[in-house]
Amino acid sequence: MPTPDSAPDNQRATPRRFAFSVHGNPMARASDRTEAALIIFLVVIWALSLPIAAAGGSKLWSDIAGANRNQQTYSTTAELLAPTQFRHFSADGTPTGGTSDVQARWSGLNGVEETGQITADDGLAAGTRVQIWLDHSGVVTSAPVNSTMAAAQAVVVATACWVGFGFLLLAIFFVSRRRLNTSRFAGWEAEWRQIGPQWTTH
Repeated sequence: MPTPDSAPDNQRATPRRFAFSVHGNPMARASDRTEAALIIFLVVIWALSLPIAAAGGSKLWSDIAGANRNQQTYSTTAELLAPTQFRHFSADGTPTGGTSDVQARWSGLNGVEETGQITADDGLAAGTRVQIWLDHSGVVTSAPVNSTMAAAQAVVVATACWVGFGFLLLAIFFVSRRRLNTSRFAGWEAEWRQIGPQWTTH
């Protein structure tokens, strides 16, 4: 005999148990079988989308690596012409990391000294030498993305797409189940209109 504590557990059915328990059950309604089939279908679709997301991530990784190869950036060293002051502080007054634009000079691709503005870490003194990157025309550009960063970006994008697709399928399930519940309630009401008067007349 079930105890009061165990009764609620028997009444709670997880989607997985529900999906496989209705098949062959004579008490299951058509809407129950539809919901169970929908659960299995959506889970299978989500599982099959995993290799597609992985393939998309691999393609993105390849594209980023190819873009880096075609970018033709060059590394050189620049000397700061002014200090970079700390602009951000924590609650206790400790300087926190940040970057600032500062004037610097460096040797261009043709060996001629050039002067311009670069971005450097805060807290550096004038005369500090930092690494910068130049494009094929000698203009200061961002550092190329290395293979590790490219792989990390690809993994994050692929995972986000797969998880987002999972939430979309979950939303489809809840919308479909709500419609099935509406149909069930309508069926129960129709059955009660037929059976209810028989009970009340005895």
